[in-house]
Amino acid sequence: MAEPNEKSLDGIKHRVRQRGMTLKSWGEQYGYSLRQVSDVVRGTNKALYGTGKEIADKLKDDFSGAQG
Repeated sequence: MAEPNEKSLDGIKHRVRQRGMTLKSWGEQYGYSLRQVSDVVRGTNKALYGTGKEIADKLKDDFSGAQG
């Protein structure tokens, strides 16, 4: 069974790039390090609670629904 955030974060990196941003620049905007953001996007941090969940929720808010 897939982890809860695995599907919902699929393609986030591509959508970040489409907006002319990097994971690092997006993370800095919210006070997160590249490592923290990258770990959530790659699934190393399962984002079930704490900072990982905050990052996953913000990424989904910023990029999941908005195509283009």
